[in-house]
Amino acid sequence: MSHDWSNMNQGDPVPFLIVAPTVRVMQNVAATPNAYLALRAVIHAVRKHNGDHKTDQIRQVLVPGLGTAGGAMPVKRCAMQMLEAYETHVQKKHDFRLHPTSLEELGLDHYKMCMAE
Repeated sequence: MSHDWSNMNQGDPVPFLIVAPTVRVMQNVAATPNAYLALRAVIHAVRKHNGDHKTDQIRQVLVPGLGTAGGAMPVKRCAMQMLEAYETHVQKKHDFRLHPTSLEELGLDHYKMCMAE
């Protein structure tokens, strides 16, 4: 089955699709870290692909507002969580998320990530 791509993506098919859902079943995810976790999964999928395919690398990723539609996550919270995931897993900032020193530190970070506006 072929598709007419002439009016989309400058006439080229989209070469890759990464699916990173924020919910298993439709529910409110506004007070969860699901946007962070979904973008983290995207980053890991791109890294795995690029590590396995040296000549066919993913260089750009388009990511919608994860969890903002059916999941009802506020747009600003989603953007903040996505930024935190990018900074943590791409820019290697926020080492405490990868190597926490205490449960209290993780708990405060979780609260900030899930309740921030």
